[in-house]
Amino acid sequence: MDLAGNIGTAKTYKVTLGKISPAMAITNPVQDITTNQGSILLQGVVADLTITEVVITCDGITYTPAVPAGVFEQLLVFAEEKTYTANCDGNRCRG
Repeated sequence: MDLAGNIGTAKTYKVTLGKISPAMAITNPVQDITTNQGSILLQGVVADLTITEVVITCDGITYTPAVPAGVFEQLLVFAEEKTYTANCDGNRCRG
């Protein structure tokens, strides 16, 4: 409860300090979205051109799209109505 008497819930955010600039950015979608489409093309870029593939997991499925010239994309198919979370990792794939 804050000083004004408002009741809320606490949120926890993970912050990681790294000495290297972020190696990856998701360019599509640009934010969390709600869609009525059965799939979405996840797209992104990596700054480290030694990364030759990224690892994407979504709904228990693992994808490893190639990263030609620092760009990657992966079609994610949604089988049912629910919230899906895609996790992308380029750090394990350094060349």
